Amino acid sequence: MNQALTSTPPAPPKGEPGLAAAFHLFLEASGALQSQQERLQQQVERLRAELANTERRLREEYAAKAELGERLESLLKALPSGVVLIQHERVLDVNPAAVEMIPGLRTGDAWRIPDSWQRSRTEGEYFAGSSGRVIQVREIQVGPRSIRVAHLSDITATIRAREQQERESKLAAMGRMAAQIAHQFRTPLATTTIYATHLQRPRLRAADRQEFVRRLREQLASLERLASRMVQFVRDRPNRVAVCRVADIIDAAA
Repeated sequence: MNQALTSTPPAPPKGEPGLAAAFHLFLEASGALQSQQERLQQQVERLRAELANTERRLREEYAAKAELGERLESLLKALPSGVVLIQHERVLDVNPAAVEMIPGLRTGDAWRIPDSWQRSRTEGEYFAGSSGRVIQVREIQVGPRSIRVAHLSDITATIRAREQQERESKLAAMGRMAAQIAHQFRTPLATTTIYATHLQRPRLRAADRQEFVRRLREQLASLERLASRMVQFVRDRPNRVAVCRVADIIDAAA
């Protein structure tokens, strides 16, 4: 048909005006049809090119999303902290670290804190059974589909480091207090020693002996008052209440 439309149009018949006019109309209609067909063909080619570009972009986007998903999956598997995806109070997905912290946790299980975990005084922190580990659990709402992310972190090392720092601070404070106590006792003791040495002199006059005895008693009384104040200070300190595990007490007493 394209060859018929694009070929040289035949000459109109002669001697018949009505037939010639009809022939001219046929040629005009054929030209218009050919132009319309060319426009349609151009539109088809343009749409085909757009479809090819769209398909290529979709393939690239799909490949990029698949690569991103693989990276995120690898990242979740490599994370040292546990990650649990929760939807409608059920485990949607879980990474190996979370399974290591909560053995037996599987996709589809009902999400809850294990019964063997004991809640600590700090919100969101738990003692993980008999292992002695301290697990911090934080839940975050993500997305519009009622999906939550539970982030599980093993903060045992952090807790131990903080406790060690507190012990070192207490020891340092005790050292400073001991130095201050020694300084408070040093002067009266030195004075007492001097007076006691004078009392040992064989030819000491009776009046001087009485004076040294009086001064010695004053220094001893000063030492007694200082010791009494220290004891009273220790007794008046408020009691500190802390939550601890029985196993820790047994280990400390062993």
